[in-house]
Amino acid sequence: TTLFRSTGDPKALAKTITTDQERFGFKEVTDAAQQGVAVYSSQQENAGRKVYVLRAHYVTGDNVIRVEAFDPDEVKAKDHFAAALQAQLNLTAPE
Repeated sequence: TTLFRSTGDPKALAKTITTDQERFGFKEVTDAAQQGVAVYSSQQENAGRKVYVLRAHYVTGDNVIRVEAFDPDEVKAKDHFAAALQAQLNLTAPE
């Protein structure tokens, strides 16, 4: 999933988003970073099942871009996320 959000201060918004997700248990996964974009992961419960979530936010222009993937299978979540992030970075590089 990719989400674009325009704002007057995209760097501040990206920092706020990162702070919030850390409060909710997301941890940085340094080996998953691409082109300097930090990646965070979390394990969550959904309908009694564990779900692995990977998420990244980065700034380009006046936009904050979120890329995320989730799956009950950790390996699939990581693979889907890596592909989605690479595809998004090919479209819009971080600044």
